[in-house]
Amino acid sequence: LIYNSFAQFLVKEKGYDKELLTVTPEDWDFCCKGLALDLEDGNFIKLADNGTVLRASHGTKMMAPEALAEEYGGKEWKH
Repeated sequence: LIYNSFAQFLVKEKGYDKELLTVTPEDWDFCCKGLALDLEDGNFIKLADNGTVLRASHGTKMMAPEALAEEYGGKEWKH
């Protein structure tokens, strides 16, 4: 529900690609527990249960492993 609402807002109000409205089953694990927004850098990040960054996207573009390592390296996110 949260993903669908946010995706509809981005598509309708901000002009993002309609592709956001059709999430594949492979993408669903990105849209669940452990998903956070890095407000400082504007990245959505997927966290492991120990707080390490598993993957991230900037807007609709997934970050390459090199960019992910450069941006977050060994950072652990704690709540």
